[in-house]
Amino acid sequence: MWREVIVAVGLVALVGCGEPGKTATGSTEGKKKVGFAQQISNSSLDELREGYIRGLKDGGFEEGKNLVLLQKNAQGDIASLQLIMKGFVDEKVDLVGTVSSAAFQAALQNVKEIPVVFTGVIDPVVAGGGPSLDQMPANVTGVYNPFDVEPVVALVKDLMPSVTTVGSLVDPGEPFTAQLQKQAKEACAKHGLRWVEVPVSDVTDAIPGVQALQSRGVQAMVHLPSNKLNSTMDALVAEAKKLRIPAFSMQYDQVKQGLVGAIGWDFSEEGHEAGLLAARVLKGEKPKELPLQIPTKVRFVLGEKTASEFGIAIPEAIRARANEIQK
Repeated sequence: MWREVIVAVGLVALVGCGEPGKTATGSTEGKKKVGFAQQISNSSLDELREGYIRGLKDGGFEEGKNLVLLQKNAQGDIASLQLIMKGFVDEKVDLVGTVSSAAFQAALQNVKEIPVVFTGVIDPVVAGGGPSLDQMPANVTGVYNPFDVEPVVALVKDLMPSVTTVGSLVDPGEPFTAQLQKQAKEACAKHGLRWVEVPVSDVTDAIPGVQALQSRGVQAMVHLPSNKLNSTMDALVAEAKKLRIPAFSMQYDQVKQGLVGAIGWDFSEEGHEAGLLAARVLKGEKPKELPLQIPTKVRFVLGEKTASEFGIAIPEAIRARANEIQK
């Protein structure tokens, strides 16, 4: 019995915890209340969150003025997202915002009447939002990011013409892994490359997974998006460097962690666009009348220092295409 009490208390505490300094205080009279849920902290999701808040502000809703923002972070515990969503319903928030597929799925399961505006989801249909992109629940809208693996594979081929084998760790727990695997295989076939993948179900398997890629002849790694693997990216990239495997991805924020290059959606702008959508809903528009959006900006970032460590020369034509070259 005491064990049950302890577990219950722990779950209540988890639901109540949010970002430090982010819990709303003071009078809420006349203010809109938004519950915002995040699966875990990593550079991509944090940038999406900050962009969302910026979008709310640009749309006319700012904390401390006319907005109460209840930010909750599940710290990687998927089960706690269910409790967080139930807490938002109990709080009678005016809108629920989510970043990441897991947070979106928890909202779908628990929030039926309150508007939900999501971001950070690769494919809302695969995530369970509905049979098609134009058949989401009436209370749901948002901005999704359909990643494209092919431009990254093409970049590998352009920068490393002699490469024959490309690979990645894959997270079976991510709902979009199969979709991204298919893209990667097709992109590699298009560019005459062999694709190799190693499943990793836990972050502790990441380092052995990189070693397994190397033992199977992988000469360059194209990291497929995974919130779990993103959380251990520093260690993953460090091991890849030790084994002389250059890494690339679709998440430009990871270049500073030691990648040679990345091409993908601008997370800050994606979050901002979702925040603007949320502001429109708070002003009275119905989610079902706001079609789902995809981000409008792509970012291409190169890591010059990392490239030089691997002896990779970056041609001027590729430099000219990049939004940013990190020295």
